[in-house]
Amino acid sequence: MMWIRVDASATIGAGHMMRCLALAEHLSASGMTCRFLSRSLPEHWLRMLNARGFESVQLPGDSESIDWQADAIATIDVLKRSEQAEWLLVDHYGLGLDWEIAIRPHVRKLAVMDDSVSRLHGCDVLMNTSVFDEKDTALQRLSVPAHCKLLLGPAYSLLRQEFRRASGRARSRDGTILRVLVSFGGSDPCNLTAAAVQALEDAAFSTLHIDVVAGASNPRKEEVKELCAAVGHVEFHEHTERMAELMVRADLGIGSAGSTSWERCYLGLPSIVITAAANQYGIGHYLHRRKAAIHLGWHQFVSSKQLRAALHALIADPAATAAMSVQASALMDGCEGRVAELVQHFMNE
Repeated sequence: MMWIRVDASATIGAGHMMRCLALAEHLSASGMTCRFLSRSLPEHWLRMLNARGFESVQLPGDSESIDWQADAIATIDVLKRSEQAEWLLVDHYGLGLDWEIAIRPHVRKLAVMDDSVSRLHGCDVLMNTSVFDEKDTALQRLSVPAHCKLLLGPAYSLLRQEFRRASGRARSRDGTILRVLVSFGGSDPCNLTAAAVQALEDAAFSTLHIDVVAGASNPRKEEVKELCAAVGHVEFHEHTERMAELMVRADLGIGSAGSTSWERCYLGLPSIVITAAANQYGIGHYLHRRKAAIHLGWHQFVSSKQLRAALHALIADPAATAAMSVQASALMDGCEGRVAELVQHFMNE
C-alpha cells in the first residue's frame, strides 16, 4: 500500500496532483492500493479521486500556509491508525528534509517527487523529470542518501491513462497550423490564459480554430470565458476530461513550461511555452534547446507582440513546425518502459 502526500489549490496549482494521480493509476492497475493525504483539497479534486476509486484523507488546516511540524504530526497520526504502508510518497515544495526525517520511522520506504535540484532529501527513491541527462550540471546538485534510487529525466514522466490511450491516435503532423490549443494549467495564477486569448484576437489568426482550456481552480475562468465568447474563432472548455483528445486534434499548443509539457511532447504536439514559475524555466530552456518547443521566457517579460510573432513564424514555416513535432516525440522515447520499471520497483520493494 502507498500513501501519497500532495496538495492542490489555486496557488499551488494542479501539476503535483496530476502526476501523483497518474502514478496512482499505474500502481492501482498493477494491484497496489493507493490513498491520498491532502489539506483543504478542492471539491472537484475530491470528486475526481473518488471517481477513480482512490480514498482521500483530509488533514486539518490550510494548504496555503503549511507548517511542516504540524503536518508531520497529522500525517503520522493517520499512518498509525491505518494498516502498515510499504510506501509513502510526497510531492510538495512545503515539505522537505525535516518532514521526511520525522516521517521515516513510520513507513518502510519513502519516495519523493520533486522538480527542483536545490532541496535536500532523505528518501529511498527520488523522481525528478527536470534532470535531463548525465552531463546536466543539476545532477551534481542533487543531495540524497547514497542508497537512494534516482529516477531522472522526461522518460520518467507520469502520464494519466487518457494520454496513454490517446497515443495510439496521435497523428503525424505536416506542420500546417489550423487548430491551436491554449492551456496554462489547472489554476493559472499569472492569468496567462486571458493574455494569450487577447493576443490571438489579431485578425491575422481569424481562420484558426482556437481551443482554450481553463482549469476548475482558475479564479479568473469566468473572465476567460467572456473573452472567448467575444472572439468568434475561440472555443472555451472548463476543467475538461478531454485534454488528451484536444492535444491530438491540435496542430500547436500554447501553454506554460510545466509538467504538461511532457504530455504535449508525448503526443507530438509542437508548442510555444512560457515560464510561469521558477521550477518551469529549466524545462522551457531544455525544450527550446532540443527544438521541441519555442520557449519565450519568463511570463512577465513576454508581450502579446512576441507571442503573435512566434505564432506567425510557425505558421509561415510548416517544415520547422513538423520537425518540432518529431523532436518533441523523440524526447519521450522509452517513456513506457521507464514507467513500467518505476512501477515494478514500487511493487517489488
